[in-house]
Amino acid sequence: MCTTTRTDSHAPIAAQQLTGQIQLGTPAQTLTAQFDTGSSNFWIRSSLCSDGNGCSGGPSFNIPRSTSFIAGPADQDPTSLGYGDGTAVICTYNQDVLAIAGVGVANSTLCAANAILLPPNVPNVDGLIGMGPPDRAANSTTDFDAYLRAAFTTPGVSFWFDRKATEDATGKSARAGEVTFGGANAARMSPAGFRFFPIVRDLGMWVLQLDSVTINGRNFIPTGLSKHAIIDTGSTLIILAPAIFKEVNSFMGGVESGGLYVVDCEKARTFPPVSFVFGATPFTLTWDKQIFSDGTTCVSVFAPNQDDDSVLGVAFLRHFYTTFDYGSGADGAFRVGIAQLAASDVFQSPLGNSTTGTKPTVSIPKVAPVVGPKPVAPPKVNVTRNADGGLTLNTNKKPTVTTTAVRPTVTPPKNGAAAASVMSFSALAALAASAIFVSAAF
Repeated sequence: MCTTTRTDSHAPIAAQQLTGQIQLGTPAQTLTAQFDTGSSNFWIRSSLCSDGNGCSGGPSFNIPRSTSFIAGPADQDPTSLGYGDGTAVICTYNQDVLAIAGVGVANSTLCAANAILLPPNVPNVDGLIGMGPPDRAANSTTDFDAYLRAAFTTPGVSFWFDRKATEDATGKSARAGEVTFGGANAARMSPAGFRFFPIVRDLGMWVLQLDSVTINGRNFIPTGLSKHAIIDTGSTLIILAPAIFKEVNSFMGGVESGGLYVVDCEKARTFPPVSFVFGATPFTLTWDKQIFSDGTTCVSVFAPNQDDDSVLGVAFLRHFYTTFDYGSGADGAFRVGIAQLAASDVFQSPLGNSTTGTKPTVSIPKVAPVVGPKPVAPPKVNVTRNADGGLTLNTNKKPTVTTTAVRPTVTPPKNGAAAASVMSFSALAALAASAIFVSAAF
């Protein structure tokens, strides 16, 4: 069974961080959430949100209106969530009915935000659903993992980004992608299907072992932590371990400008292919997939990380069909499947066609790149109010871990757990559980 939901985007189409509509409470309240595989918490802006610039600008979850809301312990300490782009959220854990792509689960865990601090250029959304895997070493679960297992027969979610999507005057794009919950949409990939790769460490992130990076036919073999690549729908760029970035940029000649690397548009057509090799399988980006361009300026999709991990964000994922498997196999292993796109999914060069004069449809991201993964156990965030009424963020605190022991009970569909549901999103985030979201984009 599949259901389809369409959404819009709040970011430049090149960024394509997908968002979609969800329903919370009884009666259902519709809110817009980002779907992020690089973090592991589900938070939503609540009607109690009063601190920070993220409390306004959109609807909030009205707690008193919901008859199915279950408040968390009155003595619980507020949870502080910190993200790689500088976003800070303070929230408290509660439970209520959550529906994604029309499939609802009662007593789902959510963190109701009462303070949201957004850095400049970060789009404001009503909430975020972290889709990172649980830390199995700690025998824990996550908010989304619990929902997925309760709602669908197959615990998995798949992402497709519409490379033909264009943004409107507000910087949004309706129908910028698709997320399928509970399975995958075979029409989005080549007949060869997925190649699956197990995650290499249980730290609440989709981390794959990167065997090598091939540049212009020459293998560059990473060492140490640089052998790890995080698959993250919440990051815009391909953020490389410093040693790997140095090799890639040596061919591109990128010059740093505001966190992005500007390259020569004329030279871009001569960039050699760059392949990321997992399990002896290469996934290749040709020159036209290595840049963003507005027709005048060209910017590299690559940026250096502050740490030795690499992060493969949307600039990589939009050229493949990706599924995140939450242990559906007999061995219960968490793994990532990557497939080539269907033959009908034709990519347009960001520099246009020099023969026909076709202009590019992709813009340069306006959103600052996320540098580094967002931790499953986020750093303690201390937000203090200044004399002028503003907020000051201090992240130099000891990390804290929040665990939730209550597993949600299921409100089953008519015929039991849903097989799959599909949501179509604009370019911000998309969903999948054999429910397909057609999503919007930021």
